[in-house]
Amino acid sequence: MDKDISLQGLLTKLSELEACNFPLRPIKTVIEDTECFDIFSVILNQETPIIHVINLKRISRGFITLRDLLGLFLPKHSDIRSAFSRSQMLSTTRACDLAKTHLPYVYDDTKLEEIAELMLKYETNFLPRAISKKESELQGVILQKDLILKCREIKKQHNIVRTGET
Repeated sequence: MDKDISLQGLLTKLSELEACNFPLRPIKTVIEDTECFDIFSVILNQETPIIHVINLKRISRGFITLRDLLGLFLPKHSDIRSAFSRSQMLSTTRACDLAKTHLPYVYDDTKLEEIAELMLKYETNFLPRAISKKESELQGVILQKDLILKCREIKKQHNIVRTGET
């Protein structure tokens, strides 16, 4: 451990963190008419199970997560008619049908506090990340688990003491 720090000091140190202090996780982009089978293939072949969906004008249509895809494969009914309609649905489902998650971007200079607030507000464990508002093309995503790991790392560097003991 480097030094003693109060809990308030630790919180201050954490509040100084920005998105650029966290790993940038690359994700694949697909066009909105990509078929379900291809989406599943793409999402399973990358480390971060998130896909960005765009239209032909390169405008974001949203994101698809592995959780979104897994919901398609859970049988809701057991009769033959339901099984047939589910099979039909899987063969006709496109990326634009699944891209329901629309999230605000964070930028390299976005503070940890704002990132955490956005994740809570949108009930998500990731946010899309770009370099700046000026260079707003998606670079990847920032993951909630990376925020937690970074906070743990900083805590391990310090001995937290009660105020007045430093």
